Amino acid sequence: YMSLMYETIEAAALGDESAVKEVLNEYKPFMLFLSIVVRRDANGKQEKVFSENAFQMLRQKLIEELPKWKEQCK
Repeated sequence: YMSLMYETIEAAALGDESAVKEVLNEYKPFMLFLSIVVRRDANGKQEKVFSENAFQMLRQKLIEELPKWKEQCK
């Protein structure tokens, strides 16, 4: 369930720093989940680990895409 208000997303798209932070905080759990990667150890056993690089790439991509946001339901 997303708790972002329309006005917050609109403000973030226009570059309002506090609104951008709200959007990032709202999406943080999703980005954390998507940043878990599966690796194999020396014995071939799979393990799930957090990738800081993946998290930072997702975060940066969200920031880059915010200005491109357009209302779809006019």
